[in-house]
Amino acid sequence: MTSRVRRRLRSPDFYTSAGRFIGSRCRRRRRPRPGRALARACTATTAAVGALACGQASPQTAAIVERDSAGVRIVEVPNPTTAAVPEWRVSPEPSIEIGVVDGPEAYQLHDVSSVVRLSDGRIVVADAGSSEIRYFDPSGTHLMTTGGRGEGPGEFEVLSTLARTPGDTIMGYDSRLRRLSVFDSSGEFVRTIPMPVLDGQQSANAGMLSDRRLLLVLGSLRQVTAPPAAGAQILPDSVIYLAWNPAGESTDTLGTFLRSYTILAIQGSGGEITSITVMRPAFLQYGFAGTVGDRAYVATGEYEVILFGPGSAMELRIRPDVAREQMSEEYLNRFWQAQSGDESPDAAQSVNPYMGLPLPDHLPPIGEVQSDAEGHLWVERFRRPGDEQPIWDVFSPDGHLMATAHTPPDFKVHEIGPDYLLGVATDEFGVERVRMHAVTRE
Repeated sequence: MTSRVRRRLRSPDFYTSAGRFIGSRCRRRRRPRPGRALARACTATTAAVGALACGQASPQTAAIVERDSAGVRIVEVPNPTTAAVPEWRVSPEPSIEIGVVDGPEAYQLHDVSSVVRLSDGRIVVADAGSSEIRYFDPSGTHLMTTGGRGEGPGEFEVLSTLARTPGDTIMGYDSRLRRLSVFDSSGEFVRTIPMPVLDGQQSANAGMLSDRRLLLVLGSLRQVTAPPAAGAQILPDSVIYLAWNPAGESTDTLGTFLRSYTILAIQGSGGEITSITVMRPAFLQYGFAGTVGDRAYVATGEYEVILFGPGSAMELRIRPDVAREQMSEEYLNRFWQAQSGDESPDAAQSVNPYMGLPLPDHLPPIGEVQSDAEGHLWVERFRRPGDEQPIWDVFSPDGHLMATAHTPPDFKVHEIGPDYLLGVATDEFGVERVRMHAVTRE
Protein backbone atom coordinates (compact mmCIF):
# COMPACT_ATOMS: atom_id res chain seq x y z
CA MET A 1 0.00 0.00 0.00
CA THR A 2 1.35 3.39 -0.89
CA SER A 3 2.16 5.75 1.92
CA ARG A 4 0.56 8.59 0.06
CA VAL A 5 -3.03 8.50 -1.19
CA ARG A 6 -4.52 11.56 -2.84
CA ARG A 7 -8.25 12.11 -2.43
CA ARG A 8 -9.85 14.15 -5.19
CA LEU A 9 -13.40 15.22 -5.83
CA ARG A 10 -13.99 15.35 -9.55
CA SER A 11 -17.73 15.76 -9.50
CA PRO A 12 -18.81 19.32 -10.36
CA ASP A 13 -20.88 19.33 -7.17
CA PHE A 14 -19.47 18.87 -3.67
CA TYR A 15 -21.57 17.55 -0.81
CA THR A 16 -21.24 17.34 2.95
CA SER A 17 -21.58 14.05 4.82
CA ALA A 18 -25.30 14.72 5.16
CA GLY A 19 -25.65 15.10 1.40
CA ARG A 20 -25.91 18.89 1.37
CA PHE A 21 -24.55 20.77 -1.67
CA ILE A 22 -21.79 23.13 -0.55
CA GLY A 23 -20.00 24.28 -3.68
CA SER A 24 -18.94 23.81 -7.24
CA ARG A 25 -15.75 23.47 -9.22
CA CYS A 26 -17.44 24.77 -12.36
CA ARG A 27 -17.06 28.33 -13.53
CA ARG A 28 -18.86 30.95 -11.49
CA ARG A 29 -21.31 31.42 -14.35
CA ARG A 30 -24.19 29.24 -13.19
CA ARG A 31 -26.44 27.22 -15.40
CA PRO A 32 -29.60 25.37 -14.44
CA ARG A 33 -28.59 22.02 -13.00
CA PRO A 34 -31.16 19.50 -14.14
CA GLY A 35 -32.16 17.02 -11.53
CA ARG A 36 -29.98 18.60 -8.87
CA ALA A 37 -31.10 17.17 -5.55
CA LEU A 38 -29.83 19.22 -2.54
CA ALA A 39 -31.54 17.37 0.21
CA ARG A 40 -31.82 20.58 2.14
CA ALA A 41 -33.23 19.92 5.49
CA CYS A 42 -35.20 22.99 6.29
CA THR A 43 -38.89 23.26 6.93
CA ALA A 44 -40.92 25.23 4.39
CA THR A 45 -44.54 26.20 3.99
CA THR A 46 -46.60 25.25 0.96
CA ALA A 47 -48.79 27.35 -1.29
CA ALA A 48 -52.53 27.21 -1.59
CA VAL A 49 -53.29 25.50 1.66
CA GLY A 50 -56.76 27.02 1.54
CA ALA A 51 -58.23 23.89 -0.03
CA LEU A 52 -58.60 22.27 3.38
CA ALA A 53 -59.33 25.50 5.22
CA CYS A 54 -62.22 26.15 2.86
CA GLY A 55 -63.51 22.63 3.32
CA GLN A 56 -62.89 21.59 -0.27
CA ALA A 57 -62.32 17.91 -0.94
CA SER A 58 -59.30 16.50 -2.70
CA PRO A 59 -59.74 16.31 -6.48
CA GLN A 60 -60.96 12.93 -7.65
CA THR A 61 -58.49 12.32 -10.44
CA ALA A 62 -58.95 8.64 -11.33
CA ALA A 63 -59.01 5.39 -9.42
CA ILE A 64 -57.13 6.10 -6.19
CA VAL A 65 -56.60 2.87 -4.28
CA GLU A 66 -56.22 3.04 -0.52
CA ARG A 67 -55.41 0.00 1.59
CA ASP A 68 -54.02 -0.80 5.00
CA SER A 69 -50.79 -2.70 5.50
CA ALA A 70 -49.76 -3.46 9.07
CA GLY A 71 -51.66 -0.41 10.25
CA VAL A 72 -50.11 1.91 7.65
CA ARG A 73 -52.32 3.60 5.06
CA ILE A 74 -51.05 3.20 1.51
CA VAL A 75 -52.38 5.61 -1.11
CA GLU A 76 -51.71 4.66 -4.72
CA VAL A 77 -52.06 7.77 -6.88
CA PRO A 78 -52.47 7.84 -10.68
CA ASN A 79 -49.61 9.18 -12.77
CA PRO A 80 -49.41 12.93 -11.95
CA THR A 81 -48.17 13.72 -15.47
CA THR A 82 -51.52 12.64 -16.95
CA ALA A 83 -53.93 13.31 -14.06
CA ALA A 84 -56.59 16.01 -14.49
CA VAL A 85 -55.95 18.31 -11.55
CA PRO A 86 -55.99 22.11 -11.16
CA GLU A 87 -52.89 24.20 -11.70
CA TRP A 88 -51.86 26.62 -8.97
CA ARG A 89 -50.40 29.61 -10.77
CA VAL A 90 -47.24 31.44 -9.79
CA SER A 91 -46.73 35.04 -10.88
CA PRO A 92 -43.73 35.28 -13.24
CA GLU A 93 -42.74 38.66 -11.75
CA PRO A 94 -41.68 38.94 -8.10
CA SER A 95 -43.55 41.16 -5.66
CA ILE A 96 -40.38 41.59 -3.55
CA GLU A 97 -36.73 41.35 -4.60
CA ILE A 98 -33.63 41.56 -2.39
CA GLY A 99 -30.13 41.58 -3.86
CA VAL A 100 -27.81 43.76 -5.93
CA VAL A 101 -24.67 43.42 -8.02
CA ASP A 102 -23.14 46.62 -6.68
CA GLY A 103 -24.43 48.46 -3.64
CA PRO A 104 -24.64 48.22 0.14
CA GLU A 105 -22.99 45.10 1.48
CA ALA A 106 -26.18 43.93 3.24
CA TYR A 107 -27.84 43.54 -0.17
CA GLN A 108 -24.96 41.68 -1.80
CA LEU A 109 -25.80 38.00 -1.48
CA HIS A 110 -23.47 35.05 -1.90
CA ASP A 111 -24.53 31.43 -1.42
CA VAL A 112 -27.91 31.97 0.22
CA SER A 113 -28.64 28.74 2.09
CA SER A 114 -32.06 29.52 3.63
CA VAL A 115 -34.84 32.08 3.50
CA VAL A 116 -37.80 32.25 5.90
CA ARG A 117 -40.63 34.72 6.48
CA LEU A 118 -41.70 35.73 9.98
CA SER A 119 -45.28 36.25 11.13
CA ASP A 120 -45.02 40.05 10.78
CA GLY A 121 -43.76 39.79 7.18
CA ARG A 122 -40.05 40.25 7.89
CA ILE A 123 -37.76 38.17 5.67
CA VAL A 124 -34.74 36.45 7.20
CA VAL A 125 -31.87 35.40 4.92
CA ALA A 126 -29.03 33.01 5.75
CA ASP A 127 -26.06 34.20 3.68
CA ALA A 128 -23.59 31.31 3.85
CA GLY A 129 -20.92 33.28 2.00
CA SER A 130 -20.58 35.65 4.95
CA SER A 131 -22.06 33.33 7.62
CA GLU A 132 -24.50 36.14 8.44
CA ILE A 133 -28.21 36.14 9.20
CA ARG A 134 -29.78 39.25 7.65
CA TYR A 135 -33.21 40.65 8.53
CA PHE A 136 -35.30 42.65 6.04
CA ASP A 137 -38.65 44.38 6.48
CA PRO A 138 -41.75 43.27 4.48
CA SER A 139 -40.77 45.56 1.60
CA GLY A 140 -37.21 44.20 1.40
CA THR A 141 -35.37 46.99 3.25
CA HIS A 142 -32.45 45.83 5.38
CA LEU A 143 -33.06 46.06 9.13
CA MET A 144 -30.16 44.33 10.86
CA THR A 145 -27.48 41.66 10.57
CA THR A 146 -26.41 39.10 13.12
CA GLY A 147 -24.15 36.05 13.16
CA GLY A 148 -20.88 36.27 11.25
CA ARG A 149 -17.95 33.93 10.68
CA GLY A 150 -16.29 32.38 13.70
CA GLU A 151 -16.65 29.85 16.48
CA GLY A 152 -17.94 32.17 19.18
CA PRO A 153 -21.52 32.37 20.53
CA GLY A 154 -23.92 33.20 17.72
CA GLU A 155 -21.26 32.80 15.02
CA PHE A 156 -21.04 30.23 12.22
CA GLU A 157 -18.36 28.42 10.29
CA VAL A 158 -20.85 26.99 7.74
CA LEU A 159 -24.35 28.45 8.00
CA SER A 160 -26.36 25.66 6.37
CA THR A 161 -30.04 26.19 7.19
CA LEU A 162 -32.51 28.28 9.15
CA ALA A 163 -35.61 27.04 10.94
CA ARG A 164 -38.41 29.23 12.30
CA THR A 165 -40.09 28.11 15.51
CA PRO A 166 -43.33 29.37 17.09
CA GLY A 167 -42.90 32.93 18.29
CA ASP A 168 -40.56 33.78 15.39
CA THR A 169 -37.51 32.33 17.08
CA ILE A 170 -34.80 31.55 14.51
CA MET A 171 -32.44 28.57 14.72
CA GLY A 172 -29.35 28.57 12.50
CA TYR A 173 -27.55 25.29 11.86
CA ASP A 174 -23.76 25.18 11.53
CA SER A 175 -22.88 21.97 9.67
CA ARG A 176 -19.16 22.28 10.46
CA LEU A 177 -19.42 23.06 14.17
CA ARG A 178 -22.42 20.71 14.45
CA ARG A 179 -24.55 23.02 16.52
CA LEU A 180 -27.71 25.14 16.44
CA SER A 181 -27.66 28.82 17.39
CA VAL A 182 -30.95 30.21 18.69
CA PHE A 183 -32.01 33.84 18.10
CA ASP A 184 -35.16 35.46 19.52
CA SER A 185 -37.76 37.33 17.48
CA SER A 186 -35.70 40.54 17.65
CA GLY A 187 -32.59 38.79 16.29
CA GLU A 188 -30.73 38.63 19.60
CA PHE A 189 -28.62 35.53 20.25
CA VAL A 190 -30.06 33.35 23.03
CA ARG A 191 -28.21 30.06 23.30
CA THR A 192 -26.41 27.21 21.54
CA ILE A 193 -27.68 23.64 21.17
CA PRO A 194 -24.91 21.14 20.33
CA MET A 195 -25.91 18.30 18.05
CA PRO A 196 -25.82 14.96 19.85
CA VAL A 197 -23.52 12.02 19.21
CA LEU A 198 -25.72 8.93 18.83
CA ASP A 199 -24.47 5.36 18.55
CA GLY A 200 -20.97 6.74 18.21
CA GLN A 201 -21.91 8.88 15.18
CA GLN A 202 -22.11 12.64 14.91
CA SER A 203 -25.63 13.69 13.93
CA ALA A 204 -26.68 16.38 11.47
CA ASN A 205 -29.81 18.52 11.49
CA ALA A 206 -32.48 17.67 8.92
CA GLY A 207 -35.35 19.86 10.10
CA MET A 208 -37.50 20.90 13.04
CA LEU A 209 -40.94 19.59 13.96
CA SER A 210 -43.65 21.89 15.32
CA ASP A 211 -43.30 20.27 18.78
CA ARG A 212 -39.66 21.51 18.81
CA ARG A 213 -38.15 18.06 18.24
CA LEU A 214 -35.33 17.91 15.72
CA LEU A 215 -35.18 15.55 12.76
CA LEU A 216 -31.63 14.19 12.76
CA VAL A 217 -29.69 12.19 10.20
CA LEU A 218 -26.87 9.75 10.93
CA GLY A 219 -24.68 8.65 8.07
CA SER A 220 -21.96 9.92 5.78
CA LEU A 221 -20.05 9.34 2.59
CA ARG A 222 -18.29 6.03 2.76
CA GLN A 223 -14.88 6.37 4.40
CA VAL A 224 -12.17 4.59 2.43
CA THR A 225 -10.01 2.94 5.08
CA ALA A 226 -8.96 -0.13 3.09
CA PRO A 227 -9.31 0.77 -0.60
CA PRO A 228 -10.18 -2.11 -2.92
CA ALA A 229 -8.30 -2.83 -6.11
CA ALA A 230 -8.10 -0.25 -8.88
CA GLY A 231 -11.34 0.24 -10.78
CA ALA A 232 -14.69 1.91 -10.29
CA GLN A 233 -17.79 0.86 -8.39
CA ILE A 234 -21.08 2.40 -7.32
CA LEU A 235 -21.85 2.32 -3.60
CA PRO A 236 -25.26 2.91 -2.00
CA ASP A 237 -25.25 5.38 0.89
CA SER A 238 -27.86 4.73 3.57
CA VAL A 239 -28.68 6.97 6.50
CA ILE A 240 -30.68 6.70 9.70
CA TYR A 241 -33.34 9.32 10.52
CA LEU A 242 -34.26 10.06 14.12
CA ALA A 243 -36.54 12.47 16.00
CA TRP A 244 -34.67 14.00 18.95
CA ASN A 245 -36.01 16.07 21.82
CA PRO A 246 -33.25 18.45 23.01
CA ALA A 247 -35.08 19.15 26.27
CA GLY A 248 -35.73 15.59 27.39
CA GLU A 249 -32.98 14.09 25.21
CA SER A 250 -35.37 11.36 24.06
CA THR A 251 -34.76 9.85 20.64
CA ASP A 252 -37.12 7.95 18.32
CA THR A 253 -35.72 6.10 15.30
CA LEU A 254 -37.71 6.47 12.09
CA GLY A 255 -35.66 3.94 10.13
CA THR A 256 -32.78 3.41 7.73
CA PHE A 257 -33.21 4.63 4.16
CA LEU A 258 -31.13 4.78 1.00
CA ARG A 259 -30.14 8.44 0.59
CA SER A 260 -27.97 8.45 -2.54
CA TYR A 261 -25.20 6.69 -4.43
CA THR A 262 -21.47 7.32 -4.57
CA ILE A 263 -19.14 6.51 -7.47
CA LEU A 264 -15.76 5.37 -6.16
CA ALA A 265 -12.99 5.31 -8.77
CA ILE A 266 -9.50 4.13 -7.82
CA GLN A 267 -6.40 4.47 -9.99
CA GLY A 268 -3.04 2.85 -9.46
CA SER A 269 0.43 2.55 -10.88
CA GLY A 270 3.11 -0.02 -10.18
CA GLY A 271 0.92 -1.82 -7.71
CA GLU A 272 0.27 1.34 -5.69
CA ILE A 273 -2.89 3.44 -5.43
CA THR A 274 -2.27 6.91 -6.83
CA SER A 275 -5.72 8.48 -6.48
CA ILE A 276 -9.15 7.88 -5.04
CA THR A 277 -11.95 9.81 -6.73
CA VAL A 278 -15.37 10.22 -5.11
CA MET A 279 -18.18 11.46 -7.39
CA ARG A 280 -21.76 12.25 -6.46
CA PRO A 281 -23.41 13.89 -9.48
CA ALA A 282 -27.00 15.07 -9.19
CA PHE A 283 -28.50 12.12 -11.04
CA LEU A 284 -27.26 9.80 -8.27
CA GLN A 285 -29.37 11.54 -5.61
CA TYR A 286 -32.02 9.20 -4.32
CA GLY A 287 -34.01 10.39 -1.33
CA PHE A 288 -35.10 13.39 0.71
CA ALA A 289 -36.33 14.03 4.24
CA GLY A 290 -37.91 16.92 6.08
CA THR A 291 -40.62 17.98 8.46
CA VAL A 292 -44.23 18.94 7.93
CA GLY A 293 -45.81 20.28 11.11
CA ASP A 294 -45.53 17.61 13.78
CA ARG A 295 -44.82 14.92 11.19
CA ALA A 296 -41.63 13.92 9.40
CA TYR A 297 -41.43 12.68 5.82
CA VAL A 298 -38.96 10.63 3.82
CA ALA A 299 -39.15 10.54 0.01
CA THR A 300 -37.42 7.66 -1.75
CA GLY A 301 -36.03 7.19 -5.23
CA GLU A 302 -38.84 4.83 -6.17
CA TYR A 303 -41.18 7.84 -5.82
CA GLU A 304 -42.71 6.86 -2.54
CA VAL A 305 -43.29 9.49 0.15
CA ILE A 306 -43.51 8.11 3.69
CA LEU A 307 -44.97 10.15 6.54
CA PHE A 308 -44.33 9.52 10.23
CA GLY A 309 -46.79 10.63 12.92
CA PRO A 310 -46.10 12.65 16.08
CA GLY A 311 -44.97 9.48 17.85
CA SER A 312 -42.53 8.75 14.99
CA ALA A 313 -44.59 5.75 13.85
CA MET A 314 -45.07 5.30 10.11
CA GLU A 315 -48.65 6.26 9.26
CA LEU A 316 -48.91 6.98 5.51
CA ARG A 317 -47.20 5.93 2.27
CA ILE A 318 -47.93 7.85 -0.96
CA ARG A 319 -47.14 5.95 -4.15
CA PRO A 320 -47.69 7.80 -7.45
CA ASP A 321 -47.82 5.60 -10.52
CA VAL A 322 -44.72 6.98 -12.25
CA ALA A 323 -42.50 4.95 -14.57
CA ARG A 324 -38.74 5.22 -13.99
CA GLU A 325 -36.69 6.53 -16.91
CA GLN A 326 -33.69 4.44 -17.90
CA MET A 327 -30.14 5.79 -17.70
CA SER A 328 -28.55 6.29 -21.13
CA GLU A 329 -25.34 7.52 -22.73
CA GLU A 330 -27.34 10.27 -24.39
CA TYR A 331 -28.44 11.50 -20.97
CA LEU A 332 -24.88 11.40 -19.60
CA ASN A 333 -23.56 13.48 -22.51
CA ARG A 334 -26.32 16.07 -22.20
CA PHE A 335 -25.81 16.24 -18.43
CA TRP A 336 -22.06 16.81 -18.80
CA GLN A 337 -22.62 19.47 -21.46
CA ALA A 338 -24.96 21.33 -19.11
CA GLN A 339 -22.49 21.04 -16.23
CA SER A 340 -19.37 22.03 -18.16
CA GLY A 341 -20.92 24.72 -20.34
CA ASP A 342 -19.41 23.12 -23.46
CA GLU A 343 -22.10 22.52 -26.07
CA SER A 344 -19.77 20.60 -28.42
CA PRO A 345 -20.87 16.93 -28.62
CA ASP A 346 -17.34 15.82 -29.52
CA ALA A 347 -15.80 17.65 -26.56
CA ALA A 348 -18.47 16.35 -24.20
CA GLN A 349 -17.89 12.77 -25.25
CA SER A 350 -14.12 13.03 -25.00
CA VAL A 351 -13.97 14.52 -21.49
CA ASN A 352 -17.19 13.20 -19.96
CA PRO A 353 -16.01 11.67 -16.64
CA TYR A 354 -19.17 9.59 -16.22
CA MET A 355 -18.88 7.51 -19.37
CA GLY A 356 -17.87 3.92 -18.67
CA LEU A 357 -18.51 4.16 -14.93
CA PRO A 358 -20.96 1.89 -13.11
CA LEU A 359 -24.27 3.73 -12.77
CA PRO A 360 -27.84 2.98 -11.63
CA ASP A 361 -30.18 1.55 -14.24
CA HIS A 362 -32.68 4.38 -13.87
CA LEU A 363 -32.79 8.12 -13.32
CA PRO A 364 -34.38 9.41 -10.10
CA PRO A 365 -38.01 10.56 -10.49
CA ILE A 366 -37.81 13.35 -7.89
CA GLY A 367 -35.95 16.64 -8.08
CA GLU A 368 -36.95 18.22 -4.74
CA VAL A 369 -39.55 18.02 -1.95
CA GLN A 370 -41.15 20.84 0.05
CA SER A 371 -43.93 20.91 2.64
CA ASP A 372 -46.23 23.12 4.71
CA ALA A 373 -47.40 23.10 8.31
CA GLU A 374 -50.85 21.80 7.31
CA GLY A 375 -49.32 18.70 5.77
CA HIS A 376 -49.30 19.44 2.03
CA LEU A 377 -46.32 18.05 0.15
CA TRP A 378 -44.89 19.52 -3.04
CA VAL A 379 -42.81 17.06 -5.07
CA GLU A 380 -40.79 18.42 -7.97
CA ARG A 381 -40.47 16.21 -11.03
CA PHE A 382 -36.93 15.28 -12.05
CA ARG A 383 -35.69 17.45 -14.93
CA ARG A 384 -33.56 16.33 -17.84
CA PRO A 385 -30.68 18.54 -19.11
CA GLY A 386 -32.03 21.54 -20.98
CA ASP A 387 -35.43 21.39 -19.26
CA GLU A 388 -35.48 24.63 -17.30
CA GLN A 389 -39.15 24.56 -16.24
CA PRO A 390 -39.73 23.16 -12.73
CA ILE A 391 -43.03 21.28 -12.36
CA TRP A 392 -44.39 20.33 -8.95
CA ASP A 393 -47.08 17.84 -7.92
CA VAL A 394 -48.95 18.85 -4.76
CA PHE A 395 -50.35 16.19 -2.42
CA SER A 396 -52.87 16.73 0.35
CA PRO A 397 -52.19 15.65 3.97
CA ASP A 398 -54.15 12.43 3.30
CA GLY A 399 -52.01 11.59 0.27
CA HIS A 400 -54.32 12.62 -2.59
CA LEU A 401 -53.01 14.50 -5.62
CA MET A 402 -54.31 18.08 -5.30
CA ALA A 403 -52.73 20.16 -8.04
CA THR A 404 -49.67 20.94 -10.13
CA ALA A 405 -47.59 24.12 -10.19
CA HIS A 406 -44.94 25.64 -12.43
CA THR A 407 -42.34 27.71 -10.59
CA PRO A 408 -40.01 30.23 -12.28
CA PRO A 409 -36.86 28.83 -13.93
CA ASP A 410 -33.57 29.47 -12.11
CA PHE A 411 -35.56 29.86 -8.89
CA LYS A 412 -34.84 27.74 -5.82
CA VAL A 413 -37.90 27.41 -3.59
CA HIS A 414 -37.22 27.87 0.13
CA GLU A 415 -40.70 28.55 1.53
CA ILE A 416 -44.23 28.30 0.14
CA GLY A 417 -46.95 30.20 1.96
CA PRO A 418 -50.71 30.45 1.51
CA ASP A 419 -50.33 32.94 -1.34
CA TYR A 420 -46.60 33.25 -2.04
CA LEU A 421 -43.36 31.52 -2.93
CA LEU A 422 -40.17 32.66 -1.25
CA GLY A 423 -36.79 31.63 -2.62
CA VAL A 424 -33.62 32.53 -4.47
CA ALA A 425 -33.20 33.36 -8.16
CA THR A 426 -29.76 33.03 -9.75
CA ASP A 427 -28.95 34.75 -13.04
CA GLU A 428 -26.50 33.65 -15.74
CA PHE A 429 -23.66 35.51 -14.01
CA GLY A 430 -24.24 33.77 -10.69
CA VAL A 431 -25.82 36.80 -9.00
CA GLU A 432 -28.35 35.74 -6.35
CA ARG A 433 -31.55 37.57 -5.45
CA VAL A 434 -34.16 36.67 -2.85
CA ARG A 435 -37.59 36.92 -4.43
CA MET A 436 -41.20 36.49 -3.40
CA HIS A 437 -43.77 35.49 -6.03
CA ALA A 438 -47.54 35.61 -5.63
CA VAL A 439 -49.46 32.32 -5.87
CA THR A 440 -53.10 31.88 -6.85
CA ARG A 441 -55.03 28.63 -6.74
CA GLU A 442 -57.51 27.65 -9.43
